[in-house]
Amino acid sequence: MGTPIRARRAGLWRPWMRRAGELLFSHAVPAALFGAFTVVKTGQVFGAAAAVVAAYGFGLPPSVVLVLVVQVLGLVYFGLLAVLFAIRLPRLAGRRSVWTIAVALFATFAVLTIGILPDNQPRPALLGV
Repeated sequence: MGTPIRARRAGLWRPWMRRAGELLFSHAVPAALFGAFTVVKTGQVFGAAAAVVAAYGFGLPPSVVLVLVVQVLGLVYFGLLAVLFAIRLPRLAGRRSVWTIAVALFATFAVLTIGILPDNQPRPALLGV
């Protein structure tokens, strides 16, 4: 009689579920995470821009402009990560060890540690004041 219908469907179901899980956990979830960071950073950029314009008008000192530039660069960074996670191709082969994943996550979030590095203090001599 052949294989039962349930067994044939189970054979088709597993690759589909594997692909759906891969799309969910390697594309959708990271893209949503970095998309949320992008939304938060967008709010920070608009807040910083509004505060700068309200406080100084349009004649801005360089240090204030740099704060706004850093916010905009953070926005671009998180936006690009969200887009790249959403549109990247599926993995063909490669290293999938825990070490590789840990290094990739550290490299992704390492840019956030710049603000907590020691000696992150304003230097008026460098600003030309």
